[in-house]
Amino acid sequence: MTEEPQQGTGPGQVEEAAGPAVPRYSETRDERLQGGPPPQVQADAQQGAAPPQVEANAWQDAAPSQAEADEAVTPLLGSELLNPADASRLLSGSPGRVVVWLGERDSGKTTLTARLYERQRLPGQDVGFAGSWTLLAFEALAYGRRLAASGAQSPADHPTREGDERQIYHLALADGADRMNLLIADLPGEQFRALADNQLPLSSIPLVRRADKLVLIVDGGCLRDPARRASALTRTRQLLERLASDSLPHPGSELALVVTKWDLVAEDPDTLAYWLAREHQLADDVRELQASAEHVRVAAGAPASFPQDDGVGALRSWLVATPGAVSDPPVDPVDWPDDAPERMRMPWRRTT
Repeated sequence: MTEEPQQGTGPGQVEEAAGPAVPRYSETRDERLQGGPPPQVQADAQQGAAPPQVEANAWQDAAPSQAEADEAVTPLLGSELLNPADASRLLSGSPGRVVVWLGERDSGKTTLTARLYERQRLPGQDVGFAGSWTLLAFEALAYGRRLAASGAQSPADHPTREGDERQIYHLALADGADRMNLLIADLPGEQFRALADNQLPLSSIPLVRRADKLVLIVDGGCLRDPARRASALTRTRQLLERLASDSLPHPGSELALVVTKWDLVAEDPDTLAYWLAREHQLADDVRELQASAEHVRVAAGAPASFPQDDGVGALRSWLVATPGAVSDPPVDPVDWPDDAPERMRMPWRRTT
């Protein structure tokens, strides 16, 4: 009897739609792109003939060289984003992390994604670029950032049509001989708002349940705007309540609070004072949901003149770390000035 590969739905594995069992064989990259096994293998399977035996890696051809094996794991291709089935297929042959950004529209999610890609392409990085199944989609993001930096109008972000499940970017990283796949889901901001407002059930977005890393994003641009800052924090707390009511994150997943556009916050005294007076309270709310939750300030789109670290390296280290691993705190303790108002120097505690 032909053995069928087992399906997994745990952390790091994205649920696929049910379908007929596919005979196991070593398919080449060209065969994967063409959508399935060659006709002879299909005919043999229908007639009951045993398919070719799979070697140690089902994504490799027979007796591949090391270079061919590396190419099979991280092919450089793809103008389309991945869907959950593509992601499960990729993770079946190589370790990875499923990352989900949860934030409002224009909160910096796409800039974060592009900056993570661009950072690994620079020389001298401790973790290097090792390929992408969505390379052209990443290049389109990088091109848009370059146009925006030059003052030209950038093209629209990758459109997400109603019912379209292609929302996942793939970035393979290498640290010596070790490889890690980041699968980054850039969910539409409209979904975040619908989740926070309890208009959309979390069960309707399987990626949230399958995530290894859940990232709650606070938009530093909204913090800069007195008319929007309070509602931005309220929606973040509402989403925390939704996650808690659905018993998320699950034990195999990790949670982080990320403040984007930190350069906009840091350069404005009024915005900085507003955030510092509320930062620890919100971080405590997140850690009530998960005690080990991280807190990172990121300035992914900051100009080169920004004097502080942009936080992208700290975020990347947390994303690739094994869930439960101890990492250095990405945010230094606040050194409160002696003349700070008393209400700011007092530790924030939740009242009951």
